[in-house]
Amino acid sequence: MIFRQLTFPATGCASYLIGCPASGEAAVIDPLAALGADEYLLEAADQGLAIRYVVETHSHADHLSAGRELAAMAGATYCLGRRAPAAGFPFRKLEDGEVLRVGKIDLTVLETPGHTPDSITLAVTDHARSDDPWFLLTGDALFVGDVGRPDLLVGDAALDVHDESARARELFRSLHEKILTFPDHVEVYPGHFGGSACGGVNMSGKASSTIAFERRFNLALAHPDADAFAAFVRSTLRPLPDDYTTIKRRNLGLLPDGARPANDAGTALAPADVRAALAAGAVPVDLRSAAVAAASHIPGAVMLSFSREALVRRARALLPQDRPLVLVADPAALGAAAGAMLRNAGFAVAGYLGDGMDAWHRADLPVASLPTVTVEELHTRLAAGEDARLRVLDVREPHEHAGGHIPGALNRPHAAVGRWAADLDRDHHWYVACNTQNRSGAAASVMRRLGFPNVTLVLGGWAAWSAAGLPVEAG
Repeated sequence: MIFRQLTFPATGCASYLIGCPASGEAAVIDPLAALGADEYLLEAADQGLAIRYVVETHSHADHLSAGRELAAMAGATYCLGRRAPAAGFPFRKLEDGEVLRVGKIDLTVLETPGHTPDSITLAVTDHARSDDPWFLLTGDALFVGDVGRPDLLVGDAALDVHDESARARELFRSLHEKILTFPDHVEVYPGHFGGSACGGVNMSGKASSTIAFERRFNLALAHPDADAFAAFVRSTLRPLPDDYTTIKRRNLGLLPDGARPANDAGTALAPADVRAALAAGAVPVDLRSAAVAAASHIPGAVMLSFSREALVRRARALLPQDRPLVLVADPAALGAAAGAMLRNAGFAVAGYLGDGMDAWHRADLPVASLPTVTVEELHTRLAAGEDARLRVLDVREPHEHAGGHIPGALNRPHAAVGRWAADLDRDHHWYVACNTQNRSGAAASVMRRLGFPNVTLVLGGWAAWSAAGLPVEAG
């Protein structure tokens, strides 16, 4: 599992990115406008993930959400609890007990009303690790050291549904009949920490806990009945959040959103414009994962899987700086972010393909593919020995190769492909591998641009080979 807690300490807000590396899918929970939708999109791309679900644990009143914007940018499904008030936008209503599947990860919906009528908790199970729940995303129901406040009413019967007293009783039941029924070892990740106004004075600055610790030390949970609980919560509340009625209405689409700053990171190009740029000498750069890009890409594209940490470094090693670049990304909005990074590094960027490869396919323009092979298929071919020209090319760094590699693999670091490619026999069938497939995808695509006729990408690379228990050579 890939797990990221993205926080905004100034307001004590926490949000989450959860992804399955095997499927490349992800869900984002409670994204914050203070961080910006772009941040979640970029964080997912850094991990090789595509966002499939954007989930709100409730309709927020203390901070603006980036949920709708992120869902639109990522082409993801936007989800709220089934009791969410009527909003000025479409969303998927989540039922109690419903399961959102993200590859091998299950997010099970638990209705936990009280802070708001539509509040939900997500029980997260990583089946690659265990079939039992690992942790809870409790939203504003349970915090570290505290619980959600039940009094964020906005003076609108359609939005408030229940009064403060009824909400406090609901919250008591949600905590004791749902959340605290989980085993002691289950971890708790809330929607707030520190000085957030969504809880009381006992909220901890620590942003995670366990069921056992909260059951033992959370003062609000020590009260034996709903009335005593409600009285304690009311007596320990912080001041109400500033302008919370406006914030909630805006999050529900009942007021217009504030203007988003203009994005000057690049130009979205139509397929015809991309084709014209390529005819004038531009280089296509495919920023999607190597496995996806290999299946269908613009002919001649360099496959440079997006990563904020590695993008500029790999571009300087593998791309010409005397020719403009045309970027392809999924979602396409990543092209704008990547364009800004590459421009700042001195590259000329003509723009990015608006709507990504879907637009290219709709225009019925030429595509190319790069052959791929699984590690099991490669092992079978090597064992059969039927292709005397088959060679494995390991494009990891020398120290990685020395620590273990596919038997017989030739080692050439991917960043130097422009130098060592001339020394390779073009009559061989080159099977290119790295640790996964991102560096090998880049090297293989450059080799194709340099005229190598027989290049195949090894899916999963050394990580998949060693995980499959296939023969290993070291040194």
